[in-house]
Parts: sequence; C-alpha cells; structure tokens
Amino acid sequence: MASNHLFNGRELAADLGTNRKQVMDALNAWDDDDFLARTDADLIAELVAVGAVECPELHPDEWCMDERPIEAERTVVNMFGERVRERVVQYTVRIPFSGHPAPFTMKASQYFMSPIEGKVDEKASELVIVWEGSRPEPEAVRQWFQTRIDHIEKGLGFARADINAHNGNLLNQMPQWVAQRRARLLAARQVHASIGIPIRRRADANVHALPVQRRRLVTHTTPSSRAQAKPFEPEPALEEASYEDALAVLRNARNAFERSPSLTEKLGEELIRDLLLILLNAQFEGKAGGELFNCGGKTDILIREKDANVFIGECKIFGPKDGSSKITDTIDQLLGYLTWRDTKAALLLFIRDRDVTSVIGKAVAAFEAHPNFKRRGSTASDERYDFVVHANGDPAREMHIAFLPFLVGGAR
Repeated sequence: MASNHLFNGRELAADLGTNRKQVMDALNAWDDDDFLARTDADLIAELVAVGAVECPELHPDEWCMDERPIEAERTVVNMFGERVRERVVQYTVRIPFSGHPAPFTMKASQYFMSPIEGKVDEKASELVIVWEGSRPEPEAVRQWFQTRIDHIEKGLGFARADINAHNGNLLNQMPQWVAQRRARLLAARQVHASIGIPIRRRADANVHALPVQRRRLVTHTTPSSRAQAKPFEPEPALEEASYEDALAVLRNARNAFERSPSLTEKLGEELIRDLLLILLNAQFEGKAGGELFNCGGKTDILIREKDANVFIGECKIFGPKDGSSKITDTIDQLLGYLTWRDTKAALLLFIRDRDVTSVIGKAVAAFEAHPNFKRRGSTASDERYDFVVHANGDPAREMHIAFLPFLVGGAR
C-alpha cells in the first residue's frame, strides 16, 4: 500500500489565517440593516462558526488490524550493492478518529523533521499505517505500531496547540470587532441624519435595533436563612434583575444556536462554553470566567463580584445514548461546586438528540428525584425550568438552579 506523509503538507497557520480573513470578510460584508437589527449574541455566534476550527481526536483504544496480511515484493540493495527483489509481508492497522481530517496532513508551527508515514481514509474516518518487512516478530511489530501511534498523537498535539490559540483569539476578539462595526455603522447613520437633507425612505425599510447596553453587575445584601451565633455579616447576592439578565444572555445564545444548528455542529462542549463566556462578559464587564476552582472542583461558568460568587453554571452535552443518570451526576457535580454562600446557579444542557421533549422530561424528573430537591421554582416551560434545592448537608440553606435546555448542532 502506498503511504502518504502525515503532518507534512501545507502550513496549518496559512489555513487558520484564511479562516480569520473569512471571518473579517463576513463581518464587513454583512448587510448594514440586518447587522444593526441583530443582537450581539447572534452576530458573534455566526461569525465564530465561520472561523472556529475543531482539532480531530484520535481513538487508539479502538484500533484494529486488517483481516489478513498481504504479501508483496520490494526492491532492496543487498550486501554486494546489487538491487534485488525481496518478498515481504505487510500488516495494516487502522485507528479511528473523530472530527475533520485536514490537520492530520498539515504542518503545524512545531513539527517533526522526519515525516510520519501514514494515510488518511476520510470516508472511514480512520488513519491507516502499515508495517512492512521480511522477518516479522509479533512483539516487535506491535511495538512498532504503538510507537508510530505515539508519534501521531504528538503531531496532533502540535496542531491542537495552534488551533486552540486560533480559536481563543477569535473568541476574545469577536465582541470587539462586532462592537467596532456597530459603532461605525451607527456613527455613519448619525452623520447621515444630521446633514439636513431629506432622506429617501424605502417602502420596505425596517426599524433597526439599538445595540444592547453593557450592564454592570448589581449586588445587594441579604440575610442568611441560617441562624448564626456570631454577629451578622451581610453576604453578597446577585440582584434578581441581574440574575435574569445573565439568564437572558444564555437564552439569547441558545436561540441563536437553535436557529442555525450548523453553528455548533463542529463545536465541542468547551468551545460552546467559551462562546457563552464571551457573551456574558460583553454584558457584565468581564466578571464571568470559566474553569475556575470553587469548592469541590472547576466550574464551567462563574460570575464573581469582589470576593463573592454570585452565579455558577455547569455545561453538559447530552447525546442519544445518554440516560437520566448523566443528568443526576451533573446535578451532583453542580452542587459540589456550590459553597454555603452560593445561592444562584444554572445547568446548561447541550442536547444532541432530536427527541428534546423526552430529554427535558428526564432532566425535570432527575431534579425532582434528587435528595436535595425542595420544590419547583416559579418558571416552568420548555425554555427554562427553575428548581429550589438545599445545600449539601444543610437542609435550611436554599439554592436556586435554573435549568436551560439547548438543542445544539449535530442532533440525531
């Protein structure tokens, strides 16, 4: 079998640069009226989908060998310097992968000086590598394959580092790019309206929406529902209006994802979470963070005011093969992140299953069956469910959790 070289083609950086240019072209070519009428969440989600790249993932634990070896002939040089034909045997191993295959054939900013032989079978989503020799020994052949896979994993790590840097820069810069174009458009409209010459109006002209104003995180103090022997110290809590503002940002993002499922089809849980963080920070002036330590682990979304946590969110992808136990485990995980002083949280379920109603039913049932469940909240619809639970080990301490279901791309 003829072999291609892995990680030895065109420059990965050039393709990532092309993706970035496509994003800028799409941003600048966007129809002015449509741009101004859309929310920042819609714009950012669609533009990030244009330029974001997902690195493929290799699954070496699922490797397999072809049904039988192949005998072949090759030309070799013997000890006398003569070119002779030699009978050899070939063993072929296939390693499945998920994601787009292109990075397997591209040269990252860091790469091997000697190319790795291998072939990408795009149709089967497999990498194909072949051992060839005249005197095969089982243990030596297996070790050769394992070493080759280790090199491929390392090469994929080089590509992943470049891709993660590209995606991170895109997510960080997109809100600024969107805001800058919105400001330019509105400034031009303002000058246009101030010149003093009557403006011809189209019969089908739409009223455009003004940009959403950035909100400051507003806190107030509430007494604890738990009696304390020491002098009372007020604890920060998220103002109800600000809590609803944060959930509104998440709902708007969810609506944008569901209207255009292709936006999230290639995005994993972490990249979707990062996009939500960007949108939250656009509203709450950089107060939101992700993968931050709190209590029993790293939270997916954390809004912090001064030294107090006022909003915690946990993200989870739910696929067709997942069951109610995954939701229960996620509730446990979220409660593990909540300290006694944390009062408001959200569970964001990214559903990749067309039977959304069934998944929502499983989630609601899992909340109500949870040992920490106290009662339903005031909101209950297919867009949002509210639950009141108690802190781990403290039945008197109430916490509010909003459950937001997202139908994301790739649903089956």
